Amino acid sequence: MPTRSDAEEHLRIIRSLMEKATIYRAISAPTALAGGVFACLAALILRQRHSAPIRSDTDFATTFLGTWCLVLLLTGLANVFLLWRGSKLRGEPFLSSGMRLALVAMLPGMLCGVFFSAVLGWGTNTFWLPPIWMMCYALALLATKHFAPRSIMILGWAFLVAGMASFYQLWSFGGTFGSSRLASGSNVMMGLAFGVFHLIYAACTWPRSARADGPGGTP
Repeated sequence: MPTRSDAEEHLRIIRSLMEKATIYRAISAPTALAGGVFACLAALILRQRHSAPIRSDTDFATTFLGTWCLVLLLTGLANVFLLWRGSKLRGEPFLSSGMRLALVAMLPGMLCGVFFSAVLGWGTNTFWLPPIWMMCYALALLATKHFAPRSIMILGWAFLVAGMASFYQLWSFGGTFGSSRLASGSNVMMGLAFGVFHLIYAACTWPRSARADGPGGTP
């Protein structure tokens, strides 16, 4: 059971994060831009590759997972660099108490994404990953609602709705999992969600020197 001192520490961290909402936005907008560009490029490349009949489900799974894991890695490295640079400019430790709280809040949703990737990542089930990734990412974003700008919540809800709609669309295809049409559609889903959504988010929340946007600000 949490002690009084633990509760006070959590409240202090949340208050600090709310006061620094502009800082978090200034970091997330460039990261969203980088991730959006990487995702759009990956979707275009994979859509072109899978426009012809795919040789096998294993071939699709290998290229699909490999490419999108690379996008995740590049985006993650960009985010780490921006967080590190921001902490140096503010004279704060890189892994602050606020960052640890945010990571703990996002961890369940991200672990679900890793789990489904490991279970469904090979063979015919690979096609189910785009909507599942969208929903897991959405839950991770929405878990930060107590100390993130409202724009993060809007982005999370957008991913959740898109993931549900994509899941229904894939389910409506029935058993045509081996078709190049479905392979191409999976890459389009990834490009629209992880590419276009992040580009829109970056454009709407890019840091402006004359504007201070708190947790209740508009995206």
